[in-house]
Amino acid sequence: LQNPGAILVQVGALTPAVGKKIERLRLSAAGRLPLAHLDCATLPQICQALQIRSNPTLLLMARGQVAAALENDITPQAATGFVEHVAKMLGLKVDLAEDITEQLAGAEEAEWSDPAAAEQTFEEVNRAEDLSNDATVRAAAGRVRCAMRLPGR
Repeated sequence: LQNPGAILVQVGALTPAVGKKIERLRLSAAGRLPLAHLDCATLPQICQALQIRSNPTLLLMARGQVAAALENDITPQAATGFVEHVAKMLGLKVDLAEDITEQLAGAEEAEWSDPAAAEQTFEEVNRAEDLSNDATVRAAAGRVRCAMRLPGR
């Protein structure tokens, strides 16, 4: 854990949705963000030193210190916030919703020719579970632009 570079430490099993987000973070780091699995039953002294009190837990370690932690509330929404925070700290760009990004791009293109259809797509995207902050803002802005283009509004 004294690695000078960043390292993710995972305690316990993550849900598939959370695991997928962590995997996308690691992929964006292009091999520079290793993942270590820590078993608190086998190494309780390490878990005590890191003050791990919940299972599962995910830590970003840097220079032997906890730089970010995801514990207690490990929902997909909390994982999105953790991944976005870690990505920002490490200067990475992580696309957590590739299909959402494609839908937004298509709606943004369509809003000029068919604002009603584009508005519907923006509304569908906005209802998606666990939407990133960036996607939420893009969908809301798109809905506003479509509303301005539609006659009678």
